[in-house]
Amino acid sequence: MPIRLTVSTPDGDAFDGEVDHFVVPAAEGSMAVFPRHAPIVALLKPGDAAFHVGGDRRIWELGEGVLEVRRDGALIVVSSARCVQ
Repeated sequence: MPIRLTVSTPDGDAFDGEVDHFVVPAAEGSMAVFPRHAPIVALLKPGDAAFHVGGDRRIWELGEGVLEVRRDGALIVVSSARCVQ
């Protein structure tokens, strides 16, 4: 069961799709989110995030922002985002 993930920046959505799980640079350390994760809001610090889709891993550079995990998906709102791998 994949997770619907949206990454939004001031310039618009940088990513909107389904992932198997993802890891983000939370303020207190790396945070992994898998399907059926409990709802949570977390501060994000600038750094690399990994989006896992099938057997692939996509690396994104994220600016500072916020992560919201809901029952129907996850939303990352950051100052900047770009796929680097």
